[in-house]
Amino acid sequence: IFQSFIMELVYCLDISIHHCYQEYFRERAELVEDDLIEDLYNRETEMIRLGDQVIEDAKIQKTLYEVSSMLVKEGNVDRAIEDVLDFIIERYDHVALFTWKKKYLEGYIGKSSLRADFTEKVRSVSVEFDKIPFLKRLYTEKGVFAGPPPDESEYNKFLNRFLEKKPSWHFLYPVEIMGKVVALWYADAAQVKERDLYTQVMVSLVNLIIMSLKMDIEND
Repeated sequence: IFQSFIMELVYCLDISIHHCYQEYFRERAELVEDDLIEDLYNRETEMIRLGDQVIEDAKIQKTLYEVSSMLVKEGNVDRAIEDVLDFIIERYDHVALFTWKKKYLEGYIGKSSLRADFTEKVRSVSVEFDKIPFLKRLYTEKGVFAGPPPDESEYNKFLNRFLEKKPSWHFLYPVEIMGKVVALWYADAAQVKERDLYTQVMVSLVNLIIMSLKMDIEND
């Protein structure tokens, strides 16, 4: 009887151990499956991101080539400016070009992904920049600015002339030709995020136009 009891006990233990192994391997399989699914999802996300980046890089190279080709072959600065505006507005909320004329900063052209009347608003701008400290510093120092707008009342009034609300981030690039600041490129976005690539591309495109204008002046 005792031997039968021992055999029955061994049998029950064997079943319990087997069951425990099954549960263990089932849980491990589920964990491995979850890890595999997460890994596949991350890889797919990364592939999509890389694919999008390749497409974006191709667009950037295409725009740089087309603008430079247009300036060299046709000398069409106005068309080049339009192409730069088209490229930038796909990546920003507003983009504008202002011209510096003696005491005044005047709106020349603008585009917006949010407002249909933005161009008209930009063209109606005419301010004495000497009375706006931030713009005066840009004009004097000829430096690029990228970041949140400064908390200056006069500068805020300037922005209110063509914007409905103050942007979270904006980019300003004074254009200098033959030692004189003649224009100001402006772009903004509601969301603050990494935009170094686009600001660099924007500067490169603007510099192509500047080089073309310099060559025209030197050849005249």
